[in-house]
Amino acid sequence: QNLDISDLIKDPRTSPFAKALSEAAYVMVVPTQAASIYSRIWCVYEAFLAVELEKTVFTASSSPITWRLASTTIVGVSLSAFSMTCGRLLALYANDDFVDAASVVTFAGMCMTLPCAVCLIRHSCASAIFNVIGMSEVMFCIGLGGMKESEEGQAVYAAFGLCVVACEIDRLRFLGHRDEAKFLRLGYV
Repeated sequence: QNLDISDLIKDPRTSPFAKALSEAAYVMVVPTQAASIYSRIWCVYEAFLAVELEKTVFTASSSPITWRLASTTIVGVSLSAFSMTCGRLLALYANDDFVDAASVVTFAGMCMTLPCAVCLIRHSCASAIFNVIGMSEVMFCIGLGGMKESEEGQAVYAAFGLCVVACEIDRLRFLGHRDEAKFLRLGYV
C-alpha cells in the first residue's frame, strides 16, 4: 500500500495484474453490498480483460437458492403428505377397479409431466407447476399402494420422484443465476 506502483500500471495491458490474469484459468469476482464492483474503473478493466482473454468468470455470492429451497421444501413436503394421504384414502375406500384405473391414469400423467418440467426449466412458473404436479402424482401413486409394488415398481416411483426434485433444484438455480445477472446489469448502469 505504501509503494509507488504508478510505473507498473502505466500501460494496464502490461501490468503485473494483466500478466497474472493472462496465465489464470479462472477469474473470481467478489461483489460487496456497499457498492457495485463496476463503479470502480480498475474492476471494470479487470472484467473487460477477463472476458477478452476468454477466461471463465465466477461470481462469489451466498447461495442464491438457499431461501427458495427452504420454502420449496416446506411446500413440497406438505403437498407430498397431502397427495399421499389422498391416494391412501382412495385405496382404502374405493373399489379395486377404480383404484387400478386411478393408478394407471396417474402413472400416465407422470410420464407426460416429467418431460414438460425438463423442457420448461427456463420458464420458472410453468416449470414449478409441472414440478408440483409431478411430485403430487408420485406421492398419490405411493399412497394408492405403490409401496406394495415390486422392487421394479418402487424403483420407478423413486426415479420419478428424484427427477422431479432434480428439476426443482435446477429451476431454483436458474432463478438464482437470473437474479445475479440482473443485479450485475444494474451495476453497469
